[in-house]
Amino acid sequence: MLRVSIIGLILAWGITADIATGQNLPPSPAPSHLEPGDVIRLRIWREADMSGEFRVDAEHMVVFPRLGPWPVGGKDAAVLKTELVDAYAR
Repeated sequence: MLRVSIIGLILAWGITADIATGQNLPPSPAPSHLEPGDVIRLRIWREADMSGEFRVDAEHMVVFPRLGPWPVGGKDAAVLKTELVDAYAR
């Protein structure tokens, strides 16, 4: 599961206005891919020591228990979930 930073949510879902015309503009879409600073919540059933929250670093990497550094830059949550389920199943 992906938890996007609060700042990102406010910017993505906030209603903006064109200062020159005073008209409301449509909100910009929420980011669909992982960026530095995003937090990934990993829950592995009956493995509390492998579960937790892991932050994407500046190099678009996350260090997961037993997997080590994992590239996540530009991936969306569904793709990463599939990769992690496959990796932990091995």
